[in-house]
Amino acid sequence: MKRSMMEAMTNEASPPREMAESLGFSPPESRSDQAPNRGNSRMSRPQVPSGDGPTTPKSKQRRSPTGNPAESFKAITELLRWAYGDRRERSDPPSTQGDSVSHASQKGPAFDATQWDEKTSTAFTAPGMQLGRFTLGQELGRGGFGIVYLALDTRLGRDVALKVPRPDRVQNAAIWSRFAREARLAASLDHEAIVPVLDAGLIGETFYLATAFQNGEPLSHWLTQFPKGVPAREAAQLTARLASGLAYAHRQGVLHRDLKPSNVLMVAPDELAEGRPEPNQRALPHPRITDFGLGTFHDEDESGTLTGFWLGTPPYMAPEQVLPDRGPADERADIYSLGAIFYELLTNRPIYSCGTIWELSVQLSRGEPPASPRQIRKEIPRDLETICLKCLDHSPDRRYASASALLDDLQRYLQGIPVLARPRPAWERLGLWIRRHPGRSGLIGGTVAVGLLIAGLIANHQAKLSASNNQLNLANRELKKIVATLEATMETLHNTELDKRHAAYAADLRLVDQELGAGRPELAQSILLRQRPAPGQADIREFAWRLLWARATRDYEVAPGRDFSWWNLQPLDFLPTAKQSAHLLSGEIRLSPRAIVSSGLGESARFDGHFKRFFIVGDDGLPMESLWLDDGHREIPLRLPPARSLVSPDGKTLALSNLEWVVSGSEAPALRPHPPDSNPTGPNAAAIASLRIVEIPACLGMNFSGDGRTLILQAHTPSSSILPILYDLESGRGTALGQQSYDPLIGLKIPGQVNMRDRGSQSKLVLSPDGRLAARTDWEPRVRVFDTQTGRDRWALDGKAFGSNSIPTCLAFSPDGKVLITGDSGGDVRVWDATNGEFRAKFPGNLGYISSVGWYPDARTAAILAGSEDAIRFWNYAPDPAPPDTLFHGVEVWDIAFLEGGTVLASAGDDHRIRYWNVSNARPLKALENLGSLVTSMADGGRDDHQLYWSNYTGQVGKSAIGGRAAKNEWVANPPLFHSATIRSLARSPDGRHLAAVSQPTSIWIRDTIEGTERIIETPHRGGLFVAAFSPDGRTLAVGGDDRSISIWNVPDLTRRAIIPTRGPVRCIAFSPDRSQFAAGDNEGRIQFWDARSMVLKSTVERGTETGGVWDLAFSPDGRTLASGGDDMTVRLWDAFSVRELLRLPGHSEKVHAVAFSPDGRTLASADFQGMILLHRTQAEPVRQPPK
Repeated sequence: MKRSMMEAMTNEASPPREMAESLGFSPPESRSDQAPNRGNSRMSRPQVPSGDGPTTPKSKQRRSPTGNPAESFKAITELLRWAYGDRRERSDPPSTQGDSVSHASQKGPAFDATQWDEKTSTAFTAPGMQLGRFTLGQELGRGGFGIVYLALDTRLGRDVALKVPRPDRVQNAAIWSRFAREARLAASLDHEAIVPVLDAGLIGETFYLATAFQNGEPLSHWLTQFPKGVPAREAAQLTARLASGLAYAHRQGVLHRDLKPSNVLMVAPDELAEGRPEPNQRALPHPRITDFGLGTFHDEDESGTLTGFWLGTPPYMAPEQVLPDRGPADERADIYSLGAIFYELLTNRPIYSCGTIWELSVQLSRGEPPASPRQIRKEIPRDLETICLKCLDHSPDRRYASASALLDDLQRYLQGIPVLARPRPAWERLGLWIRRHPGRSGLIGGTVAVGLLIAGLIANHQAKLSASNNQLNLANRELKKIVATLEATMETLHNTELDKRHAAYAADLRLVDQELGAGRPELAQSILLRQRPAPGQADIREFAWRLLWARATRDYEVAPGRDFSWWNLQPLDFLPTAKQSAHLLSGEIRLSPRAIVSSGLGESARFDGHFKRFFIVGDDGLPMESLWLDDGHREIPLRLPPARSLVSPDGKTLALSNLEWVVSGSEAPALRPHPPDSNPTGPNAAAIASLRIVEIPACLGMNFSGDGRTLILQAHTPSSSILPILYDLESGRGTALGQQSYDPLIGLKIPGQVNMRDRGSQSKLVLSPDGRLAARTDWEPRVRVFDTQTGRDRWALDGKAFGSNSIPTCLAFSPDGKVLITGDSGGDVRVWDATNGEFRAKFPGNLGYISSVGWYPDARTAAILAGSEDAIRFWNYAPDPAPPDTLFHGVEVWDIAFLEGGTVLASAGDDHRIRYWNVSNARPLKALENLGSLVTSMADGGRDDHQLYWSNYTGQVGKSAIGGRAAKNEWVANPPLFHSATIRSLARSPDGRHLAAVSQPTSIWIRDTIEGTERIIETPHRGGLFVAAFSPDGRTLAVGGDDRSISIWNVPDLTRRAIIPTRGPVRCIAFSPDRSQFAAGDNEGRIQFWDARSMVLKSTVERGTETGGVWDLAFSPDGRTLASGGDDMTVRLWDAFSVRELLRLPGHSEKVHAVAFSPDGRTLASADFQGMILLHRTQAEPVRQPPK
């Protein structure tokens, strides 16, 4: 076989037809013979040569007279020129046998394909062997038809990629035809995107194709480094280069027909000069098209298969290459394949998941388009998606007409110019979907039709409802307008009424200030008390009210009560746990919360606490009706009409005085039990049954000891004298303390009081809490105190102690038994030592006739009822010394701050130190010394109020501990922040996280104390900054200065939110605690208020230029009061709601530089330029409420 092949290739005299026959294959048939069978040949099933077809007779084989390689190359070249050249020049066209001849039936000498496998595949060629002038190196790759080796061209001394047929394909004439075609096609192309062919020929029995060797890898392997796809712009650049090479091939009339990633070689950028990247651009490999083995010239007529195979590789084959009814494949099939490669570059996925042509043909016949690239990668630009899908359109007419058009659109995208490709309209996409899914679309169409019918019926019904709804909506809108108008009117009325209340409130406070200045504290108290809110009314009282109340009640407090008749009142008693008193005509009544005292007339009264005395009397002082004790479930009648009654302090014993029981003789009778008429029942039966009721003789007065074990009374005797008796309640036995002659009415003429001219005072008898002492009023001596055990006098007071025109009208031991209080008809109240009668105190003022006196449980506060007044006066006869309210720093004070919950006050001044003060006693604590310069500003530690931050005149910031802790300084910013510029204001956010400072230039420094980071920014202010203040939530920082503006900044990013103009240079800023507003004071005496949310100016207070500037502002913790200090040497208090001046606090003799409220809102501190600090202390809300 080898000999006959070589003879045929080297015999120059042999005609080409004879040479072909001698090589064992028939040349291709003419175009006219093949045309009728083109369609069938495309879809024909691949055939394997059977080996029993016709062969060339041996008699026709010619031997080559010589083995010259040059002659052999010339022979094979002539053969290739004859077989695939211009058939119009062929002098001896081949004859056809039958209707058509497939390439599968054309074969050379018999070759048993079943004997080939991977192990024998290199039987003809192998690495290391010599093939002509080529030395074979490593195998670079292999395909279905050939093997590619790295070979050395020994003639030219260069590496080449040498492609030879697979051994099992060597004897197949169709394979030889493919090699001949590839050599002819590739040799006609010279482009940077196409691997060039250097040589082709036949060496011995082996065809070869030599191409330039380039160091690269197939695109299919290169894509594995991009799991999600190549970046969109790089994918477009690579596709553009491939489109450039493909456009060139098409212009040369060459179709590739098997374009796929494995047929694209990615050459490293340094292999080609044109592949080098531009500056600042990632180096991209240079793609080059290779393997034109299935290619053809555009004007050639080829059948759909070659040697029984389809032309192409799924899924990169165009529909017209797979389906028989789509027409012939042209250059647009290559555009489809390039679009498939572009799709895979973008998504790293093939357009269809199929492994065989059969699977691909099924998907293409259904018209299923590939998934949109943006569904796989959302970041893919829409223009690239449109270009890619246009290449992959199943209709060739809708693809790009040429590769040049594709290249132009890609270059438009890369240059930022709108592309020419446009996506399919929605109606076209819908039509395609309907054609692909006729059954489903019919079902949906029917459903839509039914839905439209139903929708029409609903719409008709809705139209009718709509008309009714429109009318209702119109009426509803009108109603809403009316409601809105009413609400606005109500809001206006409410605000008007509230403003009136605030106006009256401010007027009352100014009036109280005047009354206190005139020495009328009771009138001041009465004015203040009318500002107590009514039930359901908002309480508008604030710091100024409490400050005035403390001044007005410095000596005593007046609590309004009810209208009482002075001659029927009993001594005042008080509950041990509540500061409250109650009165009812004849005396004080105390009942348990569930008990009611009723009279036969249907009258009743309910009071808190234990009940003491209860009866209803007439003008003559005698009882009118019997009473019942009602526990809420049943009434317990008190059988005998009581003249006197009293309940022990422990609530266990009720003593009833029986008018019919008069003591005879000088012996004391025993107590009598007094059971109720019926046994009590119900849930409180046990409590009622535990109440012991005893009868005592008719008496003038009685009193229990504090422990409830002893009872003393003044019993009547038949001789109109009285017998003091002391009863032991446990045994019921009584001890007479000596019968005395006594007129129950002590007559005394009182000038100026006609109604009392013929009246006197009933004798009073009281017992000390421990029962050891008893005190009684008399004529001479006026007050007598004696020992209940012995009956002997301890001490007595004569007329000199009360005055010639006064007699004692009431007396009471203090709860601790240490003092005795007396009231007299002359209007004086005095306190005496209970053991020796020494004088202790006198009430400041004369009240007229004193009806009753009593004690508050603290044993220091006495209650006084004068004449027939409806008020009780509470007098602390031994008050604690008032703490000092003045501190002296010694030099000008720049700032003050409360610390440690308001118990410590810090002051900073010109002496380069910070002093700490105990607020409760005004005593100095430790001082922080040697701070480098005068301290200009301080800020507390926010939530951690044990820390104090400060700044000095040279721009340094420090931090120190306070109070009793070591006064140790820690530098926060040293060296100075602003290049030795003065820090005028330092502020700390309420949460303690951020610290801000402003300087006389226009800079803001802010520090995150948790993360330790800090920033300095320049502000748009045109003058020096003077003040900084945080909002209560710490999210806003307000900064103001000399340029008559305030800048508002977001915290912590320090982005500017707004700039607000002001009337004058800003010196101070304060936010209200509820974040609703903020105020600023300027050096021209104004205070302006803004809404903190809208930044709208609410009001401006003109204090007048003669008052000078405002140096500091402070809101009280409840936000109701604003304090200001300035050049007029006063502290002014303002109503934060109505912006009205409430009060001026004098006391300073220099400009007030700083003001600050304590955290509890009870103390206001103010400091001036002379170093004096005043503490304005308030009194807590009065706890002794008036009786109701």
